[in-house]
Amino acid sequence: MLYSLACLIGCGDTVTGFMRQPGNETSPALGVYCRNRSYVLYGNSPTTWQLINFNDTAGALPYSMQKVGGHAFVYDDRGISDIQSTLNFGNFLQATISQRVKSVLDSKRNSFVDSHILRDKQQLRLFFNDGTAIYTTLGPNVNSFMPVLFPETDIVTCSVSQETYGGGNDVAFVGMTNGYVMQMERGTSFDGQIITSNLSLVFNNSKSYRM
Repeated sequence: MLYSLACLIGCGDTVTGFMRQPGNETSPALGVYCRNRSYVLYGNSPTTWQLINFNDTAGALPYSMQKVGGHAFVYDDRGISDIQSTLNFGNFLQATISQRVKSVLDSKRNSFVDSHILRDKQQLRLFFNDGTAIYTTLGPNVNSFMPVLFPETDIVTCSVSQETYGGGNDVAFVGMTNGYVMQMERGTSFDGQIITSNLSLVFNNSKSYRM
């Protein structure tokens, strides 16, 4: 019913998605994201529902809301933002984590199509209609970003990932412009097409692995 109510309450902007936030039995919370602003909907009955303004300058693109390791992540004009609950329930903090690749994400904002996560790798993946993707690996101290280029015939149009039933590794599937559904993390090629190059990073122990 929270989802239905959020659709009926005026938000003053186009609603792009919803995401459950940490709550408790007496006061659950639902993130309501618009294109240019965001809210948190609290309560568990019509008499207790409250739509509270969370950020009136940042929202989320459709299909960009994901949860990784208990944190909520969204992608909008500011880049990739981490939304986390504070120690006191009912309060949330938002921080942009993608400053290092801001120019890349800014240039691709209008071509974004979908996203999914890989829990095993603590990874958030953003896909774009020009055949590129940005893989974000979330670490305890440093977040890493890797651009990815798909073959021209295998551009991603939609995606989904889920833990294997009964508990197990993640499986991820993507829909392609050629009409096929492909499973990711499977095999050593792009559906039989040879991967023409790879990159092996040089090991160093200077504790400055980004340099």
